[in-house]
Amino acid sequence: MQRKMFYLLFTAILGAVAIANSCKDGGGGNPIDPSLPMDTTIIGKLVYTANPCDTEPCLPGVVAAVMTSSINYIITINGSWCWEEVIIGSDTLKLNDSLRIFGTVSKHIDLLNSVYYEIKVINYEKFSGGKNE
Repeated sequence: MQRKMFYLLFTAILGAVAIANSCKDGGGGNPIDPSLPMDTTIIGKLVYTANPCDTEPCLPGVVAAVMTSSINYIITINGSWCWEEVIIGSDTLKLNDSLRIFGTVSKHIDLLNSVYYEIKVINYEKFSGGKNE
């Protein structure tokens, strides 16, 4: 009897936690943009793109990004943009490398009201251009 009561209580608690979590941030989506998943895989090529205006005055420069068919995702590693080269672990990535990056995507608005996206790298894979795109 005690085992059955424990099981019922445990099941009720798990159900309550699942319901509470599914209601947060648009059902578990990205709190910045509910249409974006929290963690996702982005497939594209390494490019350098104009950095968003995040200071006054706006400073010119470029940052590393993964270019997909529709969006450039600025690569962030340890909370920082990559200004000159992209080093992940012991690998130095090169311009036009084909990449599959798993990470946390976020949407931002810079000081000029321009939207930009970042991907905080959790893991990545380089691959040859035609494979798995």
